[in-house]
Amino acid sequence: MPPPRTIRPCSKRFYAEPSFFEVFGFKLAAGNPATALTEPYSMVLSEDLAHRLYQEQNPIGQNLELKDKGTYRITGVMETPPGKSHLRFDVLASTATLAALDRALPPGQEGEKILDNWPNRYMSYVYVLLKDGAAKQDLDHALNQMAVRRKQAGGEDKDVQYYAQSLRRITPAAQRMANDTTDGAPWFFMYGIGFFVILLTLFPALNYASLATARVLSRAREVGIRKTVGARKSDVRNLVLTESLLTAFLALLVATQLSIPLNHFIATYFPVNVDFNGFVTDRTEWFIFLAFGLLVGVLAGWLPANRLAKMESLQALKNATPGNRDKSPWSWRSMMLVGQFALTLIFLVFVATIWSQMKYMVRTDYGFQQENLVTIPLFGNDPGILKSELEKAGGVVGVTQSSLFLASNDLQGMPVKLSPGEDYRDLHSTLVDHNFIQVMGLTLLAGQDFPLQNTGGSQPLLIVNRKAVSDFRWGTPAEAVGRSVWLDDTTTAVVTGVVEDFHYRNLENGIGPFALQLKDTRFGTLYVRLAPGDPVAAMQSLRSIWKKIDEVHPFEGHFMDENIRKAYGQVTFVGGLVGFFALLALILACMGLLGMVTYTMHSKVKEIGIRKVLGATSAQITMGLSRRFLLMLGLAILIALPLSYVISSRFLEVFVYRISVGPVILGGSTLMLLLIGLITIGLQTARAALMNPVETLKNE
Repeated sequence: MPPPRTIRPCSKRFYAEPSFFEVFGFKLAAGNPATALTEPYSMVLSEDLAHRLYQEQNPIGQNLELKDKGTYRITGVMETPPGKSHLRFDVLASTATLAALDRALPPGQEGEKILDNWPNRYMSYVYVLLKDGAAKQDLDHALNQMAVRRKQAGGEDKDVQYYAQSLRRITPAAQRMANDTTDGAPWFFMYGIGFFVILLTLFPALNYASLATARVLSRAREVGIRKTVGARKSDVRNLVLTESLLTAFLALLVATQLSIPLNHFIATYFPVNVDFNGFVTDRTEWFIFLAFGLLVGVLAGWLPANRLAKMESLQALKNATPGNRDKSPWSWRSMMLVGQFALTLIFLVFVATIWSQMKYMVRTDYGFQQENLVTIPLFGNDPGILKSELEKAGGVVGVTQSSLFLASNDLQGMPVKLSPGEDYRDLHSTLVDHNFIQVMGLTLLAGQDFPLQNTGGSQPLLIVNRKAVSDFRWGTPAEAVGRSVWLDDTTTAVVTGVVEDFHYRNLENGIGPFALQLKDTRFGTLYVRLAPGDPVAAMQSLRSIWKKIDEVHPFEGHFMDENIRKAYGQVTFVGGLVGFFALLALILACMGLLGMVTYTMHSKVKEIGIRKVLGATSAQITMGLSRRFLLMLGLAILIALPLSYVISSRFLEVFVYRISVGPVILGGSTLMLLLIGLITIGLQTARAALMNPVETLKNE
């Protein structure tokens, strides 16, 4: 019989009860849903994973190994769900397996149990299907009673409150859950993107309405002739609306093509696993797009259509359109332009803030030596074999391992008591080997490093950070050495040393009490310290050694600097998306400004010619023509600067360690907006001012 296949640890997997399929309605393409998850060490695969592992073979009855979790028999293959779900997985194993794994734990490791481990609630997801006639209040009452019983038990979870969340409100959610099964965007993100999309749709529509209304003067004779030969108001209105609708649908056609690179950007950088097939539109979505194009076309064309339709024939033939010119700088078109530039400046400041924060986070000192440090996921391989081989490679200074992926969102903990009978205290931790401090370049403040061999016997050895010494009120680092913490009321761990604080998580989180625990076991990540110099040869050597030991999994070694950048994937995505919106808003604002300047210059050709004949210089004419538009730019800056400061500062509150929104960000963004605005205004006004007055007056 062939040996069981091994599944990659990175595959998404859950343990589920036999009622899973009945409650959620997932279908099996093969296997019996009533019995597929009843026996220990049984599992159901997704249709995609089953095809990748077994191609055209029947996987039912085959054995599959989960690293460190045993060998399982495949009892079912789940159909690909017809719609989207917040439950995304490749493997479902039976919860009966968990009881078997708990029973197999050696003495002294009862705290590692999964079932009936209330402090480890972050690993569990409980779904309740209410009976017919039951209300949410009944479920809330049951949850409150459970909280009372847990409080009476006096465990670490004695102060935990439980509440029910409707399945429809899990994602997108008003707030993210601590152990969310997905990484979908919360509602505030969806609302924010929707708000920006509405603004960026409204502005070009208003730009079109503004420019089309401004062109009433140039189309006045056309309208007069049409009405003279029998056109009615409705005919003129329909003509202008048809032009607007054709423009909107042409823009929709162009937008469908421009959306392709944007969709690729989202699929690449969105901080969620995106199925690119989700971008394939069906008939319903096309109907929505067409209806949206129709709405935009009507919105943009309604005002100029009414304006032209109401003109009288004689008035139009005389080219007289009272009120068509906006002599006041506070007209609705001017205010719309001010709003566009204000929004653009807010975008620019926000983008500058995000990228400045990213630069700060990547370049900051994390408390350990991140230069020339390579991380390698183990994928279940024996770290002892890998370490011994990698240490022989040229350019390798040291190799260590850890159960925690540093400077990421990963977090592990070991609740401890400072004395028996006290309440548990939170202590973040990671399991390491003896040379972790040396390879990572941590600073040992007091005590001793871990011994080469674990000489502590059954008693765990800890090295804590300065923050733990402070929070636990142990005095100085030297006074903390030799202290003990209680893992439960009978088991203690001794502190052998104290290290300087370092960022074991990314900068979105603060530094809390932290402990390194010496343990001889298989961890998740190897850290390889390379010698200074060109790392190309050393990385090639690491890759060759990996292929000799593991022919199944690819080598996924990455430098720590790269990992830190990846840890802020959400920030990068938001920065890129807002940057796209900023560019789009800037283009739209400049187009609106260019249109308004162009029309103003066209309507003042005779005035410009007369002024030049009377002796005005080109510079004087340029300044006179630009004054109104410069005033609008200044007003937009006055409105946007305080708003952008508040919005960007609130965004930075997400990070415990952050920059401040100062003069460089605000001033640089303002200067950029002014420069682009001045170029847009100056090119048109200078061109008009340099025109030959003889030619302009003769043409007039």
